[in-house]
Amino acid sequence: VLDEGTGLVVLRGVPVERWSIVDIEHLFWGLGLHLGVPASQSVMGDRLGHVVDVSDVDPNARAYRSQRELSLHHDFGDYHAMLSLSLANSGGESRYASAITVHNIMLTEMPHHLERLYRGYSLYRLGEQAEHEPDCTPHRVPVFSVRDGFLSSRFMRGFIEAAATLREQPLQPEDIAALDAFEEISHRDEVMLEFTLEPGEAALYNNL
Repeated sequence: VLDEGTGLVVLRGVPVERWSIVDIEHLFWGLGLHLGVPASQSVMGDRLGHVVDVSDVDPNARAYRSQRELSLHHDFGDYHAMLSLSLANSGGESRYASAITVHNIMLTEMPHHLERLYRGYSLYRLGEQAEHEPDCTPHRVPVFSVRDGFLSSRFMRGFIEAAATLREQPLQPEDIAALDAFEEISHRDEVMLEFTLEPGEAALYNNL
């Protein structure tokens, strides 16, 4: 289902109200091992992290550790999973959109944008690169790419724009139009799914 189906699965029934945090972490870690090899996607090195607001003590915290609204984007890694332990006082909705659907709609309605997205862009590395490496990727990272017959996607507009600013290589109007088109399509009612994970529910999804 994650590779050739919807790309998203919601599991229910995790006993978060009865189990300790440590036990829940062990269960969720074990579940993740069935998807692949655990990997960190932040400089903190956390391969299993908690979505909490720490912006009062760390104003530079990654978005999932702040009150900032997250726009539709890809993370690093092939598969991801989110488990709800409790409801937020406000907000907390999850939003998902199929990048393959975005691609296919664009192919039908505005195919001229695809060349720019397949070419890709340099990405800002959030200061999390090794000491000897540049703060932006020296290579282009495609928004869309095909390998072995499989289409995958990596859309991180904030990182694209930050890299363009830092490298003093402003995005061209054609690039901005292509990125705008990706965002417009992904937010359409028939493309974007929005829901709130109830305590004990987990979303597992194909990040590519």
